[in-house]
Amino acid sequence: TLLKHADITDHSQLALLNKAGRVISWYGGEDQPSLSMMSLTSRLPKLSELPSPVLSTFFHEWRQPGVMASHHVFEANNQRWQGELVPLSVNDRIHFSLLLASPFDELLADAVDRQQTLLLVSLGVLFLGIGIALWFAKIAARPLRALMVEARKIERFDFTEPIRVTSNILEITQLALAMDR
Repeated sequence: TLLKHADITDHSQLALLNKAGRVISWYGGEDQPSLSMMSLTSRLPKLSELPSPVLSTFFHEWRQPGVMASHHVFEANNQRWQGELVPLSVNDRIHFSLLLASPFDELLADAVDRQQTLLLVSLGVLFLGIGIALWFAKIAARPLRALMVEARKIERFDFTEPIRVTSNILEITQLALAMDR
């Protein structure tokens, strides 16, 4: 029951093995029953006898030469899994191993969700920035259009009215004053 309450991911699988590699307890995820092997039979089963091959695949690959790291990435049930083997001991005499395997897509689900949220927020800020930039460009272009009208009047030698262009942009105001002289 302790393995059943471990909060990892929905389809993570856990097994507690004795020193001989026999299953003492097993939790196969939400869609598999939790089993305490001591109460089921007179002998403890092997990993290969469990209803799901995931932990057996991990343990088999883990025991291959050159793989003996505490964690290992492997394929089982057409999925990528992250496996972890944790050695446990009680009073330095009784030795157990805790096997844990979790599907990669579940391990990274929160990171993928955060990445998608960040992407949407970034796109929103980008489009908002573009909109604000266009609005400021339109405000800045208004006095330039007025100066263009005045420049056409000068081109036709129409000096009947003074040039009246106001702008918050200093250079445009200075250009209007220079054209009015």
